[in-house]
Amino acid sequence: MLSLLLASNVAMAQDAAYYHPQQIAEQSQVFVTASETSAPKFQESQTIFARFSNGLEELEVGVLVTASRLDDSIKAHAEEMRREIMASYLQTSAHVELLQTDYMTVFTAALERALATDLGTDNIVECGATGIAALTGRSSCQGTDLNGKLASIIDQDVELKTAIDEINGVPWPTIDVPIEAQAPIAFLSGDSSDVVHIQGAILGNTFLQDRIIAHQDRLDRSLEPLEDGLNNGDTAAVTRAKELRKEYEVAIGADGEALLVLVEEHLARLQKKGGFGAVSLCVNPAELGGCTGNDSSKELISLLQNDRKFAKAMGSL
Repeated sequence: MLSLLLASNVAMAQDAAYYHPQQIAEQSQVFVTASETSAPKFQESQTIFARFSNGLEELEVGVLVTASRLDDSIKAHAEEMRREIMASYLQTSAHVELLQTDYMTVFTAALERALATDLGTDNIVECGATGIAALTGRSSCQGTDLNGKLASIIDQDVELKTAIDEINGVPWPTIDVPIEAQAPIAFLSGDSSDVVHIQGAILGNTFLQDRIIAHQDRLDRSLEPLEDGLNNGDTAAVTRAKELRKEYEVAIGADGEALLVLVEEHLARLQKKGGFGAVSLCVNPAELGGCTGNDSSKELISLLQNDRKFAKAMGSL
């Protein structure tokens, strides 16, 4: 009797088989092709939004640093750009999420159909490597690996191929954000035939970076106690958060105006030595279209950085 039980257990172990959906998908040519089809559009959108994200960061710094010199139309443009980019990002993110959900739905259905075919054994379990085994590509599953066989069956599934074609046929959202050069604002008078501009964000990030970071850290620390209230929509927390944000903007604006006064003074002195005419301020970063005219940020920043009188004045700012 004991020998019969042992023989039975050995037979059961030999008949055992396993699969893992992720490994099947990786071996399925249908899903490799589907990924290759959608990946370029996904990468393209990621690249565009990475550029937009950098642009919005520079736009915010530029607006905060030059706030005292801006009119309402420029501030309104900055806010409109934020809304346009965020709306486009959310639309694209929703498409990606739907794409992933649809892929998972049709793949799961195809896997269920494949599992219903004759695989040579009924002792089949879903199994996947975890921990270090997952990192090294090893599996702790016992029995026959059915992943390759199931992937082959799935690749012959006409219903799956049709569903994948339909999913990939849905057009991606158009990233329709108006990227246009904006008019710079007057800053330093001079030869009007040779007007150049300097980026407000580059000024801020070059000469006020430590202060901006300190203001941001202070704001973050002040907002921490309000986090639960903000997540729950508490009116008092929201009001206080807006007050803190306003204080942050005012603080950077004050530092920015002090910087602009020095920059204007010392560029006017350097202007007399020749080399450039009138200078305007540009708030719109290059990633979002920049400003009309010649961007001389690099050259003008270099002049200021190499000017001892300006460096001394900055030391007492």
